[in-house]
Amino acid sequence: MSIGVGIIGGGAVTQSIHLPTLARLPELFSVKHVMDIDPDTARLVADRSGARWTTRYEDVLDDPEVDVVAVCSPPAWHPEQVIAACRAGKRTVLCEKPLANSVEEGSAMLAAARASGTRLVVGAMHLHDPGWLELLAHSESLSTSASLIRSSIVLPYNDRYERWGTEFRVPPRRPIPPTGTAAERAAVLTQRMLGVAIHDLPLIRVHLAEWRDIVVTHVRLINPTGYAVTVRSGAQILQLSGSMRDYWRPEWDLDLYGERQRLSVTFTPSYVHAGSASGRLVTGRDSVVVGSRPQNGYEMEWVHLAQIHAGARIPEDPATLLDDIEFALSIAGAAARRMEEDG
Repeated sequence: MSIGVGIIGGGAVTQSIHLPTLARLPELFSVKHVMDIDPDTARLVADRSGARWTTRYEDVLDDPEVDVVAVCSPPAWHPEQVIAACRAGKRTVLCEKPLANSVEEGSAMLAAARASGTRLVVGAMHLHDPGWLELLAHSESLSTSASLIRSSIVLPYNDRYERWGTEFRVPPRRPIPPTGTAAERAAVLTQRMLGVAIHDLPLIRVHLAEWRDIVVTHVRLINPTGYAVTVRSGAQILQLSGSMRDYWRPEWDLDLYGERQRLSVTFTPSYVHAGSASGRLVTGRDSVVVGSRPQNGYEMEWVHLAQIHAGARIPEDPATLLDDIEFALSIAGAAARRMEEDG
């Protein structure tokens, strides 16, 4: 019997990512209820899945056929809706990135999950990517010892993939926010850190020996929608860059350089259902090469949800979710402060 899914938020991520993924896993999941504040979106998305629709998230949580809740609403609503799902007795909740906008919010969400016995998973799909996990299994000497870590993300605008990946309602491209003052630039940088860079930050954090001790040494906005941030964490250096342009080919690369090993991995862009990451781990004169696997991180994320919903004893420390959001918020906050100081 398939697991009933309730979805809160019917926007582009639901339409272009989660619904196509769930459609490939019919033996595991069936969508039962879709909520969106826009009734037309809720109805159209639900009709495509043969599900019920509503404009109230409480209706999804009250539905006895909903076993797993996916919170895909704007981040400001994540704490309220995740906590409500836990209190409603839902066994498993998937919350899209970022989990919360503060460590205090994240702590409250985890406390609610512990109190109800709910398993909370954050939608960091790269953590479940088969190619990344295969390379990571061979990279023992890079753990907390990589001297340089570099995340480079160059993408077309998301709406290109949204147009290709959905037959539903795609919102118009959001206007680029103003950057005339230092405070406006800092706010835009925070948005980009928590909207783009955050995809790789959980993978990076576990390779930093002193991830709570960070200093942002360089920060710059790359117009119209990019960023470049350099971070020092103890003796380790982290370089984060990203940009979106209409004409650029997608490139999503993560590189870790250690004394004995170098790990280079290329991820498929968000919204693209084209298999897993691929990459190479070099150790001296030897190398491990991993090609793209058929299943991507989104698919394995939902397989992971099915496993923990079924009671599989998967070693998982919920505190890492709080560590990940604390790390992301600390980088975003430090970078924003540096930008304001630089004027």
